Amino acid sequence: LFRACKNNDLSAATDAINKLAPGGGAEAALKLDSLCDGSGRNALMIAAIHGALDVIRMLVSKGMSLDARHLPSAASPLHLAAAAGQREACLVLLDLGAD
Repeated sequence: LFRACKNNDLSAATDAINKLAPGGGAEAALKLDSLCDGSGRNALMIAAIHGALDVIRMLVSKGMSLDARHLPSAASPLHLAAAAGQREACLVLLDLGAD
């Protein structure tokens, strides 16, 4: 999932989510929000850092939280996208309701 988020590979990200959290809903979204890489970033954060716009939209549509926080820094996906210079990702996240 994390590799797909880095590469904006919508198909691979969707397949990974369907395997990790089948059925969708609030329980699946919570599971996805809490699944982090070794640096404490979830899939939405990784997609935001890498400007993976299609994957960002899909992850939010699956219920991932725009307000999730990076464990060490307490930064949101929006903050991480801004720090990485991902202007388009910031605009997409704002359009989806990030603040």
